[in-house]
Amino acid sequence: MKKEWDTDSLSRINLKVALLSPSRVLLEKGLAESLMGRYEEVRMSHWSYPEMQEAFGFTLELYIYYGGYPGAVSLISNDEVDFILKKNQKIIAVEVKSNAETHTTGLERFHRLFNPLATIIVGGKGIKPEVFLSMDLQKLFE
Repeated sequence: MKKEWDTDSLSRINLKVALLSPSRVLLEKGLAESLMGRYEEVRMSHWSYPEMQEAFGFTLELYIYYGGYPGAVSLISNDEVDFILKKNQKIIAVEVKSNAETHTTGLERFHRLFNPLATIIVGGKGIKPEVFLSMDLQKLFE
């Protein structure tokens, strides 16, 4: 990095370089060794709760769980289905819920995209897990 910086400086090339690292220790070690006096450190911290609340509608519970990293927002939308049963061209979607979990956005999206033969919610407000486990899954495809 130092050699490139010096070459560009001698050639009077107005170059700006941004070095990013999730590990401050490694970045600082490299800067101290090769770019001494040639850089300005700008620390960028995670977002505060008010910033996350304003930008993404975070509740305090979401902020405590995911923190102030804006990249975590994409982890929140649970657009997935837990299990897919497939036999020939027939598809059955299975979503497993705990008593606390009620959203089914992934299941609804899957239903719109793939039009499964059946949609089963196990647990929560759906069928009891022991009932699902005792089912003959082959009969679901008939």
